[in-house]
Amino acid sequence: MINDPKDSSISPIQNSVQIWIADLENLMGDIINYRELLTEDEIYRADRYKFYRDSACFIKGRYLMRMLSAHYLDSKPSSIQFDYNSFGKPSFQNDLRLFFNLSHSRNMVVFVLTDISEIGIDIEYVDKNLDHLDIGKSVFSDSEMDLLTAVPGSKRAEKFFELWTRKEAFIKALGYGFSMPVDLKEINVLSQQLAFESRTYDHNLPFDPSWMLYSFEPEPNYKAAICLRELPGKISFNNWG
Repeated sequence: MINDPKDSSISPIQNSVQIWIADLENLMGDIINYRELLTEDEIYRADRYKFYRDSACFIKGRYLMRMLSAHYLDSKPSSIQFDYNSFGKPSFQNDLRLFFNLSHSRNMVVFVLTDISEIGIDIEYVDKNLDHLDIGKSVFSDSEMDLLTAVPGSKRAEKFFELWTRKEAFIKALGYGFSMPVDLKEINVLSQQLAFESRTYDHNLPFDPSWMLYSFEPEPNYKAAICLRELPGKISFNNWG
């Protein structure tokens, strides 16, 4: 376990990807102290959550993001400034050397940094109490649905969230959120490289299919994935807590 991002065992980012995994329930301390590190906008967003648990997870996640960013940028956590695109994707305001992304599900959070390209990450708890086939029809391609249907019922939830996290990681890498200018069912995430389901690709779209995908399991009962322009020479996993 790594408790301090200043730990000398942390690898530098050089044509690589650093993934941090944290259980926010293990992030001890007074939530007020974590809030003090956030900007007014971040506090406003935290206070908009209906439930305290969700607000606390957001605050702890942002605290973690600032602490880790400060280490890699060699800056003070309070001095880290973020820009946001029109869909809410953050980027470092005055530093274009690194790209990052953050995702959380329940009490788990994953944070990724790289020097390769824009990157997206997604984590999801494997909820078995859903109609995975019905939900999948609205977001998965025909070939993805064929695979999901063929998976035994006892394994279907895991396969569903494996596909879901790969697709959402791509969306987050682009920075669109779910305001995608293309039907999600046209995007195929079954292979390591993203592809389009149809044979006719619209070259007027503001992105191309040359994105790479990598799936992993950060914790039992969780699925996660990253998406970036090319797979790195090294992917490092670190635990905070």
